[in-house]
Amino acid sequence: MRTILHASALIAALVSPWALSALSSSPGSVEFDEASLRFELNQTDLDAEVVLDLDASEGLRELRLEAPDGKTLFKLLAQAQALDAVGLKQFVIESGEPDITSVLQAFPEGSYRLLGVTVSGVAVESEVELAHELVRAPSYVPPDGALVPSDGFFVTWIPMPGAVAYAVEIEQDDLGFNLTCTVPGSVRSLQVPAGLLLPDTEYELGVSSIAANGNVCVAESSFTTLP
Repeated sequence: MRTILHASALIAALVSPWALSALSSSPGSVEFDEASLRFELNQTDLDAEVVLDLDASEGLRELRLEAPDGKTLFKLLAQAQALDAVGLKQFVIESGEPDITSVLQAFPEGSYRLLGVTVSGVAVESEVELAHELVRAPSYVPPDGALVPSDGFFVTWIPMPGAVAYAVEIEQDDLGFNLTCTVPGSVRSLQVPAGLLLPDTEYELGVSSIAANGNVCVAESSFTTLP
């Protein structure tokens, strides 16, 4: 079963107050090494965000993202002279999470254009597709509030049609602990080995379905290890 949603609002906090120099499609431009735009939904809390992943072959001094209608969503510009010689190479940029409707309205489905200039003056350009289709997050064991052995246990989930992969995340903020494992869509469980978690401790657990378009839908819960 699939859920169709409609996406949106990225990155007001990173908009530069200075205008970029002219960035336009160039026959001599190269593509980004990595560029993707995905929609993520928390099925438990009912909030959503859009995430941009970007990597260039060398540091960028300028970067712009254009929406499908050609409007600029944000601009980044290296201001310091020292940074202008080094640039910024890799980005993971997340939108705010005001509410699902706002996010969906701000980011329509379609082709978004990334335009950049490297510190050596090379024009960089890629198109990334944003879709709104999500595969629902699976039901899983252990359930919310469960007590689990501290010497290891299995996280097991019900497969969801359309999921090409699953991600399991275990967190404990007070300990600074975070473990994320991504497995193929054919996998139905993941073993948490002995010695990884502390006894008598509460942890947050999330299991996500990952669709072929890269969109992510997560269901979250918590569990406590036995003394």
